Amino acid sequence: MKSINYFLLAMCMGLAHGISDAQETYVTGTAKVKVQPNTLVYFGDNLNVTSTTNAVFENAGNVKIDGDYVNPSATGANFVSTWDVPSNNTSYGQVIINEASSSDRLTMEKGTIDPAVFNWGQFAMPFHFANVDEAMGFLFGTSYSSSNNRYQKSMMAWDNVQKPEFDHFNAGATLDANSPTAYYILNLEYNSGNIKSIMEANDKLAYRGVASNEAFLNIPMNTNMYHFGGVPWSNWKGKKNTYNEKYQTYIDDKVRTVADDAGYGRNFFQFGNPYTSNIDLAYIGSPASPGYDDGNDIDGLLAVARVADLSYDGSGSTSSAMVVATYNEATNVWGGDASALLVKPFEPFIVVLNTAATNTGNRTINFSDKLKTFSMTPNSLGSGVTTSKNTGSDGGEMNEDGNGFGFSSTSTVRPKFYQLGLNLYKSNGAPAGNKAYVIVTNSGVTNGTDNALESEYSDFNAKTGFFLAQENLDGTPVPSSTRKMHINAVNMAYVNKPIPVFFNRKSGDLNGYYVKADLFYQDIFTKVSGDETNFVDGNSFFFYDRTEDVLMPITTEFNYYVDVSEKQVEDRYTVYWNGGPAFNKGEMELDETLASATVIYKDQQTHKIRFSDQWNSADIKVYDMSGRNIMSYKNVNTQADFELKLPNTGVYIVKAESNTGDVYTQKIIK
Repeated sequence: MKSINYFLLAMCMGLAHGISDAQETYVTGTAKVKVQPNTLVYFGDNLNVTSTTNAVFENAGNVKIDGDYVNPSATGANFVSTWDVPSNNTSYGQVIINEASSSDRLTMEKGTIDPAVFNWGQFAMPFHFANVDEAMGFLFGTSYSSSNNRYQKSMMAWDNVQKPEFDHFNAGATLDANSPTAYYILNLEYNSGNIKSIMEANDKLAYRGVASNEAFLNIPMNTNMYHFGGVPWSNWKGKKNTYNEKYQTYIDDKVRTVADDAGYGRNFFQFGNPYTSNIDLAYIGSPASPGYDDGNDIDGLLAVARVADLSYDGSGSTSSAMVVATYNEATNVWGGDASALLVKPFEPFIVVLNTAATNTGNRTINFSDKLKTFSMTPNSLGSGVTTSKNTGSDGGEMNEDGNGFGFSSTSTVRPKFYQLGLNLYKSNGAPAGNKAYVIVTNSGVTNGTDNALESEYSDFNAKTGFFLAQENLDGTPVPSSTRKMHINAVNMAYVNKPIPVFFNRKSGDLNGYYVKADLFYQDIFTKVSGDETNFVDGNSFFFYDRTEDVLMPITTEFNYYVDVSEKQVEDRYTVYWNGGPAFNKGEMELDETLASATVIYKDQQTHKIRFSDQWNSADIKVYDMSGRNIMSYKNVNTQADFELKLPNTGVYIVKAESNTGDVYTQKIIK
C-alpha cells in the first residue's frame, strides 16, 4: 500500500512515460496532485481518492487505471479532468478505466455549447445516472423540467430501434444501463431547466458523475425502421413520427444527395461517446480491418459523421461544422475527413449504413477498451487492441503494391490512394469551417458516377466556401452545378481533365479568404508533411484560376487568395489531376473533344503524351515561359505514348500538331 504523496513531486513535474505501481495507491491529504498535459500516469492496480478536498487530483493529461477506481466522494469534485479554454481542441484531461474494473464519481470539464449555434445542444453523457433528475443535478446543478409540453423538456435522445426520431424524457424517467452510449440533445431553445443561461454564463462546465468504463456490447441499429414500405424520400419525407412531426422537418442526409431519392435520409444511427477518453472509430469497417481487433465488424458501413468544434478564432467565439469520413466497403478504404473518426468525451457521432436491399434487420456496434484512446488523431490503437502485421512481398509493413500492414492475407493489390483537402481560412488566419476533398484512386471508382467515397454537403446553402461538382464522364467541363459535393472521387485514369470547384458566398459576404491544402497519401491517416512537399511518387494535383490564368501544383505549402467578390457563386477555379487546361490552336478556349482524346499526363517523375486515335503522326514543340522553343520532335509515332524528356524544374508549354492539322497545347509544371 502506498500513498500518492510519495509521487507528488514527480507527477507535478510531468512524467515522460508514467507511473507503474502494482500496489494500492491512495490520494490523501490536501496537497494538490497535478498530471501535466501530454503526460501519462498509469496505475497498474487500484486508485483510491480518499481526500475530500476539491480538485485535490487535477488531471490535465492522461490517467490510465487498470484496477478499480475508488472514490467515496458524493460529488466527485475531488478528481477533476480539466479542459483548456480556448484551445480546447487539443488540450484536455482524459481518463481510461479498465472495462473490467469498478468505477466511482469524478469530474470532467468540457467547453460549453453555444446556444447561438445550436437550439438543441448535441451531447453525450459518459456517466451513469439513475434517472434524468439525477443527471440534471450532477451535470448542471439544476432541476429537470416538469412541463407537459414535449418541447419544454430538458433533453431528448435519438431512437436507433423503433423510429428515426428524438424521444423526450419526463421528469423522474429512469435511464437504462446503456444510457452512456445515447445521442442526447439539450433544450437550449426554451432554456429548459435553465440550461441555456448556464451555457451562456460560462466558458466551460464541470460535469460530474459515476464514470462509465464498462463494455457496451451489441448496441442495435435497426435498418427496418427506415423502410416505410420501400417508398422513396419524396414520399416518406411527409410521413409523421410518433409525435406527429414530419420527417422532413428534422431529417437530412449527411452523405447522400437528395437526387438519390431511393436512399436519401435512410440508415442514420446516432450514438454518444460513453467514455471519459477519446474513442477511435478508424477500424469499425466491414470486413473488420485485418490485423486489428476493435470489437466491431459493421456490414454495410457507408460513413461516419459528427459535429466538430473548430479552433478558437481569437475574437471570442468558436463555431462548428459537420465532418464526414466516407467508407468504401468493397476496398476497405476510408475517404474524407479523418477527424470524424476521433470522438472526444461528451461528443455524439453518426454511423451511416448503405441502403442496399440486403442491408436489413439489426446491425450492432460495440464499445469497449478497444475503442478507447488518448491519441488526438484517429488510426491510433486503443489500449485493448491487438495487432497482427501481414508482411508484404518486400518484407515491409507498408508495401504499396503487395500485402501490406492492415490488409488481409487474401489481398493481392493495395489500392492506390491520393487525397486533396482544400481548407478555407479567414483573412485573420482563423478556420472558416469549410473543407472540400478530392480523392484519386485506382479501385472502386468510375468517373462521372456516384460512388461510396463521395459525399454531399447537407448544410451548405447559407455558408461561404468551396464545393465540388460531379465531373462529366468524358471529362468535359461542368458549367454549373445544382449539387454541392463535399467529397468527389475520380479514377487515376482521369488525367488532365477538370474537376470542377465552385466558390459560394453567403449573402452579404464581401470578405477575402485564403485556401490552403492538405495532401494524404495511401490513406486518409497518412498526411504528407514537409516544406513544399508533393507526393513521393511524382503524381500531383494542380489548381487553376481561369480568371487569372494561373496554374500551380498543389503542395503542402499551397496558399491561394480568394478575391473579394459580389458574385454568389463563382466557377473560376478548377482542380486537375496530373495536368492542366488544354487549348486548341492557341486560343484560350477549352477544346472538349481534344481534351478527352489527346492528353499529357504524369507517370512517376515523367510527363507523357497519349495521342488521339485519329492521329497518325505528330510534331511536338516545347517552349519555356519566355516563349523560346527549347525542344522539337518531327513525325512522332502516335501509336504509343511519347515521353517528354524535359530538362529542369520549371513551367513549360507543350504544343502537339497532328498530321491532319489538329493542335493540342498545354501548360505543364515540372
